[in-house]
Amino acid sequence: MQSCGKALAAAVCGVLLLTIGCGGSSSGSSSQQSNPTPTIIVVGPNPVPATSVAVSITVGGSGFVRSSVVQWNAAALPTTYFSSTALTAEVPASDLTAAGTVSVTVYTPNANPSVSNAMTVSLVVPAAPTITSINPPGGLVNTASSEAIVGTGYAANSTVAINGQTISTTYVSSTEVDAIFPAYAIATPGNQSITVTTPAPGGGASAAQAFTTFLDIPCRDIVYNSADGLL
Repeated sequence: MQSCGKALAAAVCGVLLLTIGCGGSSSGSSSQQSNPTPTIIVVGPNPVPATSVAVSITVGGSGFVRSSVVQWNAAALPTTYFSSTALTAEVPASDLTAAGTVSVTVYTPNANPSVSNAMTVSLVVPAAPTITSINPPGGLVNTASSEAIVGTGYAANSTVAINGQTISTTYVSSTEVDAIFPAYAIATPGNQSITVTTPAPGGGASAAQAFTTFLDIPCRDIVYNSADGLL
């Protein structure tokens, strides 16, 4: 009976050791919960354009947790957790200054191992943009005109210029940029030179495309002269 009492006392003490760590012993404390090892399956976009603006990348894989961080050549990037299979991260412009390759990994604290497999991402200098059409293709002199410039190879920092003068530009996609041609930039009739430029390390300037400006001639100013048959 006495031995049973000692066993019971030991059992009670064991519970106390486990729950409140009595007696300063660490043998009964619970270990920190571990996280799964992250794995990368895909990184997009890949290749990434080498431009002078930041780029958002998406990392797909498995084993991601809220504390997982995307790494760019082992340097941590601002990371957003979407799910156990998807993360996004912002690559700063300072990391996109030249062509080459980088290593993308995911780090998860309290995982063993804590760093995922590496995926290679290529940085490429984009080709010079091209213009295939300007819509509408012309307008009145001294009249502002909203234009869609359609083509290829546009980037977020591409800009439109009229006769070499850069104007405010809105990036829509890699195939369209929009701009409002200001009245002062199309003040004379004729063909105006329109270009799109992606600054270094981008592809440079496109070939010029014509935008035709013309005078407004009201119909009442055209009179038929029956004597000579001329207008």
